[in-house]
Amino acid sequence: MEKFSSWLIGIVTAAIAYGYWDANAETRADGDLRAQITTPWELYFDSHADYLPIDNGQLFVEVKWRQPDNRKRISSIRVKGRVLDGAELVAMVDSPCQRAGSTWLGDAKWSFEGQTSTDLVCFIKIDKILTPTAPDGLVRMDEANARIANMRIDYTADVKAVNKPMRYVIWLNEHASKVYEAVSAPFERE
Repeated sequence: MEKFSSWLIGIVTAAIAYGYWDANAETRADGDLRAQITTPWELYFDSHADYLPIDNGQLFVEVKWRQPDNRKRISSIRVKGRVLDGAELVAMVDSPCQRAGSTWLGDAKWSFEGQTSTDLVCFIKIDKILTPTAPDGLVRMDEANARIANMRIDYTADVKAVNKPMRYVIWLNEHASKVYEAVSAPFERE
């Protein structure tokens, strides 16, 4: 009986380890990307705080994607390229795309203050700030949108995907999260 229980524990441990490996092993993928230049006013709320402080007129690359198929999810995107205003070089980009402060995109859902978003979009802060033209020294939203209308990004992307996790992996993650919250709650400050 002791051998059987050791064997059973080994099988269960191996199955759990395989499930996590399968859900996190990245492979190259085609995410049908669309990238454009955007301003802080277009950032999602779950990502906004991770870029603070944001200078007025700061520019970002916004990347949207589609999942490769029903079995896979895009897990990371790294964009490398040039931001152009007409023919003029504005900035160079070579960075991972982030959402809610993380480069991991494999969960395909992000939460902020009780709200969950499943929009497949991430952001890259670029080294370019629009110079203000208003007398108060600020860049207005309509002015910024007009100035970036002619900007484009020529890029290549390194896109990786993972398999969707098996149901028991999702169940374990949800319960581990609940246990962590319950254990850490008494130590949080109000």
